[in-house]
Amino acid sequence: MSDDDILDEFIIEAREILDQLDIDFVKLEETPDDIKLIRNIFRAVHTLKGNSGFFSLKRLEKLCHAAEAMLGKLRDGVIGLDTTKTTTLLSTLDTLRVIIEGIENNQKEPSGDDSGLIKTLLLLASGQALSPENKIPQPEKAQSETVAASSPPDSEKPLLDDISLEHPSAKTSSGLSGQTTETENAEEHHPETEDSANHQDVVAPVKVNLELLDQLMSLVSEMVLARNRLLPFSIEFGDHNFSNAVRTIDLLTQELQERMMKTRMQPISQVWAKFPRLVRDVANECNKKVSLLQEGTETELDRSLLDAIRDPLVHMIRNSIDHGLETPEERIRAGKPEVGKLLLKASHENGMVVITIADDGAGVNYDSVRKKAVSSKLVTAQEAENLQEYQLLELIFEPGFSTKDAVSNLSGRGVGMDVVKTNIANIGGSIDIESLSGKGTTIRVKIPLTLAIMPALFVRCNQEQYAIPQSSILEMVRLDLSSGDKGLEDFYGTPVFRLRDSLVPLLYLYQQLEFDHDSPELSDVINIVILQSSGVRFGLIVDEVQNIQEIVVKPLGPLFKDITDFGGATILGDGRVALIIDVDGIAIQSGLVAKIQSRPLNEEHAITRLDTEEEVSMLLFELEGLEKLAIPLDLVKRLEIILPARVQKNGNRHVVQYDDQIMELLYLESYVSGAKPKNWNSEDTISVIVHYQDDIPIGLVVSQVHDIIYTTKELHAANPPQKGLLGCVSLGESVINVINIDEIIAMHRLIDVKTQYSVVAELLSETS
Repeated sequence: MSDDDILDEFIIEAREILDQLDIDFVKLEETPDDIKLIRNIFRAVHTLKGNSGFFSLKRLEKLCHAAEAMLGKLRDGVIGLDTTKTTTLLSTLDTLRVIIEGIENNQKEPSGDDSGLIKTLLLLASGQALSPENKIPQPEKAQSETVAASSPPDSEKPLLDDISLEHPSAKTSSGLSGQTTETENAEEHHPETEDSANHQDVVAPVKVNLELLDQLMSLVSEMVLARNRLLPFSIEFGDHNFSNAVRTIDLLTQELQERMMKTRMQPISQVWAKFPRLVRDVANECNKKVSLLQEGTETELDRSLLDAIRDPLVHMIRNSIDHGLETPEERIRAGKPEVGKLLLKASHENGMVVITIADDGAGVNYDSVRKKAVSSKLVTAQEAENLQEYQLLELIFEPGFSTKDAVSNLSGRGVGMDVVKTNIANIGGSIDIESLSGKGTTIRVKIPLTLAIMPALFVRCNQEQYAIPQSSILEMVRLDLSSGDKGLEDFYGTPVFRLRDSLVPLLYLYQQLEFDHDSPELSDVINIVILQSSGVRFGLIVDEVQNIQEIVVKPLGPLFKDITDFGGATILGDGRVALIIDVDGIAIQSGLVAKIQSRPLNEEHAITRLDTEEEVSMLLFELEGLEKLAIPLDLVKRLEIILPARVQKNGNRHVVQYDDQIMELLYLESYVSGAKPKNWNSEDTISVIVHYQDDIPIGLVVSQVHDIIYTTKELHAANPPQKGLLGCVSLGESVINVINIDEIIAMHRLIDVKTQYSVVAELLSETS
């Protein structure tokens, strides 16, 4: 190993130590009597000092020695920890980072005078108080979270230089750690601080260059495209051996893609680990007391997205502390604990990562937002009075908007939330805000797991296929005007239709793409994809809704940079290119968002919903010969669209692999009175309602899934009883049949038993 390689290892290890110390110092401030934590901190600083001496990095060594002197007095109980000492130690970490960065850039220590900081550390170590002239020195060019966070969230500096592929229980280590072993052993031995993991087998991590991982991911993406091209051929030719080979390639490609994704996945704690320091520093600057709670730190995300969300999260956390949470005095007057709570939560939800930033502060001051909107000439005074709360929240994302009159280090410039929303939208995510006056504010950010491969819904318009990212889709609706469904209405020049309890504005895709096309209003069936953009829900009318499929996102060339309707492209199975629709771009370009915000469709007092105890939600679907069937929504786990190539035969059963389990398919047409057998073609996709019984998935095959409906709980029992039907419910002027899922499964199992019995009887007769 060359000297440069050894120095690189030192820099990596030094940064790991400093990042961990950032967390430990903030934790120690909350629990100053934690002797084990103090000893771990002391050992880390001692290790860094020893490694610095090995490379003759005198500036680094002297600063670590001074910090070690104060930590030694803390460990021995000679002095106690307070805010001044913690701030001094954190300032020392910032200076150490500056030195480490200088070593990385120039292969030597940068020049600088640390005498003031060293003097402060030694004064505090001796138990003396700092005089007014002895202020805590700040680093010349701090790289800490606090300073980095004060700039707008547009930094594109990568978070990591490489990625470690290791067993979850493995600890990141460096070859330099052994250089200080003898020195550490000379210190007092504390067996209670030893980690039990040291006595277990540890899998050594493997360092992999990120560029190599990106290249591998690109190859896997191309393999997914090749797989997509093979699938239609296996259906078209119908050759059994060829279909089996394609099915094997499909399964292997899917597993390879999942494994490759896991190598790029990193826990969100990689970013969150630095937030306790950020919260502590911002709270001190605002003279507030804040307790940070983190949930879901193990949630994994693509490495590139970790880099992208770091700055937006920093800005939103700063906003929550500065704008949302009150001072201790204000909280006590409001009957709240003096320490405000800030929750940072991450979870997986419908193939997306949802990050929640919630506080229990004063909430958004809607009157201040109205006044600022008028003074900024975003709306007139009359329009401001008519704006609903959700519309006022959308104004927060306007460029230059800030309710703070005075400019400070934290706020008042009007630069922030607009950039946050733009950065989140650039990675295919969305952001929503909810706020209750006096109760607090909740910000929910939804982002995809990865940018490379994502699920999308394919639709057809004017004989062309387009992809809509699944993350933007709320639901799909099929209006059948011939069966009595209400048609479209006009709302101040905007076509709308009534979906359950609210009006949904509509856009025609053919109009947005400027096609010469007959209006779909003339057709008996209208296909609507319900989407959401900028807090506005709207429907996109398409010619045909096709299937959901994983796609590989390809960026558009520079010639298309001014076209806002599309956010990328993908390659179809037959080699053709399909454009990916940019939902936000279409909504804004059409003027729909501005029109709806200025003239709300659904006033809060206009709709009176039934009490939830008096109504039930159901999934509406159809079978061949029966158009209006329903199943209680709480019996539905998921909706899936399955390609015929995935279906395999297990004896007389049809099964598919589903979430590491085998899911049997039940064709409901065979179990419900009045349903007719459907002639399934090899080109048809199979609509499946996934129901779990005894933790085992069962796929209910239907002709088509329509919508979610809300009906009264009054169920009219079938008289005489009908096979597979529980009864019927009323929905307006329509009668909806409700299936009896328990009876259907019981009938299916009885058929299975009879089949098994007949097989056994036949074998016995042959034996005899």
